[in-house]
Amino acid sequence: HNSNVSEKVQMMTLIDNAQFFLTLKRSKKENLQSLISDNQILKRVVANQHQRISENEERAKEVQVKHLKGVVGQYQEQVHKLESAPWLIIGKR
Repeated sequence: HNSNVSEKVQMMTLIDNAQFFLTLKRSKKENLQSLISDNQILKRVVANQHQRISENEERAKEVQVKHLKGVVGQYQEQVHKLESAPWLIIGKR
């Protein structure tokens, strides 16, 4: 009778341990799925941020090119005025 009780206690302990490990496995699986989901979200955020940075850099380049074209235009106008100035003609005589 004592050995039956001992066997039942051992069996209950094994069942408890198995249930504990199954619960632990489920918990780890859920944590892993959550981490995978978070990782996918972070990847999308990083991709979106990279896209925004690229777009902002492109806009900044366009603004800079426009500004530089304006400056070049002003210098060309000044050169043209200086080339056609009467004192240059007098100076050449």
